[in-house]
Amino acid sequence: TGAWLWAGDLALPRELSMGVDGHLRARLPAELVSAASPSSFGGVEFGRGDWTEMDGTAGLTLSARCKGQFGHCLLHLHEPSSSYMVSATVWAGDAAAVGLAVETGEQLDRGFAVLCHLREGRVLAFDLTAAWSELANEYEKATTEYSPVVDSALTGAIPAEFTVEIVVRGDVVEAFVADRVVLTYRLSSDGGVVALLVQDGSATFSDIRLSALATQVSGVA
Repeated sequence: TGAWLWAGDLALPRELSMGVDGHLRARLPAELVSAASPSSFGGVEFGRGDWTEMDGTAGLTLSARCKGQFGHCLLHLHEPSSSYMVSATVWAGDAAAVGLAVETGEQLDRGFAVLCHLREGRVLAFDLTAAWSELANEYEKATTEYSPVVDSALTGAIPAEFTVEIVVRGDVVEAFVADRVVLTYRLSSDGGVVALLVQDGSATFSDIRLSALATQVSGVA
């Protein structure tokens, strides 16, 4: 019926450690990353902003200049999948915010988006579907259209380049950012594309990879 449900598993394992700055950090275990099978995107579609595909030693590399606007670039999957991981190394440059979205559409009107605001030291997640869905009640629309559904602090000094990994497993989506924080959310989706996001400035996404999860990780028989 499209009704919101609270049930099922919540999360993949996390690797926890204490940074030299005394803050607790969480990351996706290397064993899960190595167990994933490399895949490829079906195509790149430039949206708003000035995007350039660059030669990279590994994976796909895209650079963007989006001064004074919110820019995006779409990465299409060869075929719909309910279990996959997308990752990228991000250089934020002078952008106000950078991030990725999964299970979204050409108008960014559905799916799950993660935006890193490095100047404020925050990482925010938005449910793009709920803000547009006719099935969402007024409270969901009000809270998701203007406010993040999940957020966390990026503690300590953030390196010039950092990784963003988003894992989709059915209706569970998890974002691992800078090997420091993890944002988890439940998302009802019929599939979509991956989007790179840049707000007001320049940024580069390098080593962009798409991977299929191992059966024991994804839970797909």
